[in-house]
Amino acid sequence: ERFRALLDECPATAAVGEVGDSQRGLEVVAAYTAGGKRVHMCYSFDFLAPEKISAGKVRSVLESFGKVASDGWSC
Repeated sequence: ERFRALLDECPATAAVGEVGDSQRGLEVVAAYTAGGKRVHMCYSFDFLAPEKISAGKVRSVLESFGKVASDGWSC
């Protein structure tokens, strides 16, 4: 939170978090981005899997993100 406060003093800056948790990735994204006090956005590894990405997988991840991190921002 101190790092975000410092960034907020500088125009045109953003902090991006890299979240790697195979079981709770979206929940961790939510914790890192909620409330505008930590990083501006995060990305997780939900699409880095051996299986081929499908429309269903993309939909599932986006729906889960909307439920878990409604005030967060993923990239």
